[in-house]
Amino acid sequence: MSSNQWNQAPAGQGAPQGQPPMGYPGAMPPEKKSKTGLYVGLGCGCLVLLALLIGVIALAVMLMGGDDPKDSGDGGTTTSAAAPAPGQNNGGGDNPAPDPAPNGGGDNPAPNPAPAPNGGSDNPAPAPDGGNSNLPQQVGEYTLGEVATDNVVGADYGATYTSSTGQIIVSGAENPITTIEDEKNMLTLDGNAQEISGWTCGPFYGGASGNESICVKSTNGTNVIKVIGDADAQTLANFGEQFISAGGAS
Repeated sequence: MSSNQWNQAPAGQGAPQGQPPMGYPGAMPPEKKSKTGLYVGLGCGCLVLLALLIGVIALAVMLMGGDDPKDSGDGGTTTSAAAPAPGQNNGGGDNPAPDPAPNGGGDNPAPNPAPAPNGGSDNPAPAPDGGNSNLPQQVGEYTLGEVATDNVVGADYGATYTSSTGQIIVSGAENPITTIEDEKNMLTLDGNAQEISGWTCGPFYGGASGNESICVKSTNGTNVIKVIGDADAQTLANFGEQFISAGGAS
């Protein structure tokens, strides 16, 4: 038997049909990849996203409600609304409570504040009763006392000035019933009238004491200013000039 015949397999003893030859293992089927890790990763990612969403919502709520002192737990300084004044009833509604009445809610109106004095200067001050005339508070040594704008016959106003030496009454009318010429004519009837610095002066017979004098003048040809007092005509004329200079006839 030759060597070639020795090495050949005997006839009929080959590998069975459909099986791999002996000595060569068959090919193993591929293993299926496990998807457990993928599912675990997706679950963890969802949890992280959910946690972030909850955190964002919580932060937004804290920021929106940060001004409420009840929600502030950090012990910081918070600004609270001012407490309503006693007597106000806001009822907790949205409408603010009305402002309290100036006089405390009573039925009687609060009195008007007294006008502040002008310090005794020569600047004109409004008449105390709200008349249209501006009268100076001080004219020389005379101080303004009473002022009347109602029921003054033939005049728009009547004012009384007083001093340590007596009192002087001054009145004025922009559209007088009696013209300045008629006033002068009545003073010159008895021949005792005199002209002093543009004033026509003479005795005043309507006074209570019978010793008064009167001086009349017009600053614009239409109005009439009268100065009446116990002083002599020169004093009354000087007072009238100072009264006009202080704006009393405007």
